[in-house]
Amino acid sequence: MYDNIAALRFDTGMNGEMVASAMVSAEGEVMELKQSVPAEGRVEDWMTGVLLEMRRTNRLITKEAIYYYSHRKTRVDWMLDYQGMVVLAANQVWWTWEVEDVFKRMSQGEKQALKQYAKRMHQQIDDLVRRITQPLKKNNRRKINTVLIIDVHARDIVDTFVRD
Repeated sequence: MYDNIAALRFDTGMNGEMVASAMVSAEGEVMELKQSVPAEGRVEDWMTGVLLEMRRTNRLITKEAIYYYSHRKTRVDWMLDYQGMVVLAANQVWWTWEVEDVFKRMSQGEKQALKQYAKRMHQQIDDLVRRITQPLKKNNRRKINTVLIIDVHARDIVDTFVRD
């Protein structure tokens, strides 16, 4: 299920047993498991438990990221709180919702909705460019750069709708 896991992090549990507590990507991003998984007994048994917990943790963190998107802080600062795959998924969920909302508002007679959204997208890209020119950790720079590329493509699509 997870192609880019370089390592699992193991810790000592409360009863002295070894537990898997996080997954680490090849780029060094760490996703703390919401619940540690005992790593004792047959490897195929506890690895199944680790896989189930990875899925559960990923789902919960992605839901959290979707909920907090631009909620407590700026979008760029929000990106720095989550792993790259989570940011990409949550960002696409919100872009889809925002575009659908714009079309709904236009169908209700709000003729400037698309132009206003295009302006907002241009501002979001400007914010990303401003942040990417500042000192950042390598993974954060890569994450912001990836979102920037996706945002430019999305902006181009919206701009095409505005022009046509």
